[in-house]
Amino acid sequence: MSYKHYGHQHFEAEAPSGEWSFYCHTENTRYGFRHLCEVFHNSEHVGAAKCCYYNRTWERFTYESVLLEAIGKCAPEGDRAVLKAVLIDRIAEKSREEAERFIAAFEAAYKESSPATKKPQATAPPLETEGQARAVLCLLKAANLLDKVTE
Repeated sequence: MSYKHYGHQHFEAEAPSGEWSFYCHTENTRYGFRHLCEVFHNSEHVGAAKCCYYNRTWERFTYESVLLEAIGKCAPEGDRAVLKAVLIDRIAEKSREEAERFIAAFEAAYKESSPATKKPQATAPPLETEGQARAVLCLLKAANLLDKVTE
């Protein structure tokens, strides 16, 4: 059975034993979706990893779980800590900073909007990812609940 591939992303890191490359992508499945990761060490294929999901994932960034699985499965013990620090922590921090900047911009636009409609004005940043859209929905739900409590 053929599955749709999407969301390709490439990660690279340097470790004591050499250069590591992780090629990740997402596939639809009959039951949901999965993240797949092909692992290369010094340009040589050393293994693969996958994580299956039935609904959605709550990772700090896309492919976090499959990268951790790939590191644990394919990297030697001496490289694991370095790869986790370089890949996982660095990417998660960058992702968190991007989310905080987006939420701050959205909150500022929300505060500037008219109290009657609370529609963001043209100063609101465009939504570019699914994660940003989820953050907006959470903020809108929270604002709606806050309005009900203060009535």
